[in-house]
Amino acid sequence: MAAAFALKHAKSSPVHCVILADCDREIEQLLRESDGKNDPGQKPSPADPRTQKRTKNRFHFQMEPELKRIFGVDLTASHASHALRIAAQTLARSRTHLGSFYRRMRARLGAPQAIAATAHKLARIVYRLLTTGHAYDEAVFLQEDQKQPQRHEKHLRKQAQSLGFKLVPIAE
Repeated sequence: MAAAFALKHAKSSPVHCVILADCDREIEQLLRESDGKNDPGQKPSPADPRTQKRTKNRFHFQMEPELKRIFGVDLTASHASHALRIAAQTLARSRTHLGSFYRRMRARLGAPQAIAATAHKLARIVYRLLTTGHAYDEAVFLQEDQKQPQRHEKHLRKQAQSLGFKLVPIAE
């Protein structure tokens, strides 16, 4: 059925709006026919033009209630994302590799982007732990922390050279 659906639209006219409207109607019809966990007789509610502006990648009907009806949970809400952002924000005063990463990102990008970048890093770590089954090992990050001062010194040397200066270590 899906192959026929794709083939029908591959051969259709180049008018993308018409194709997208057909796709939306067909998806809406399939959602109506599917048996949901909550209320199988409930029809998809049309998109409310007052609350949502139609963008090019948005359905012509409300997808969130349909997902909740079919799966019993709203798949568009991400509680994990919120938890990872809170965890990332708490790293501001942490004396770990992730804490120093957060502080470097905050200095470079600002707090909101640093939180997002650190949450993304945490998500990658969690994904890696779940897919490989290995335990969390801080030693991997400690090696990177030991390289950080060397990278910082190299950057400062390049910057000084570009300005016509030469860095000389202090004799102790």
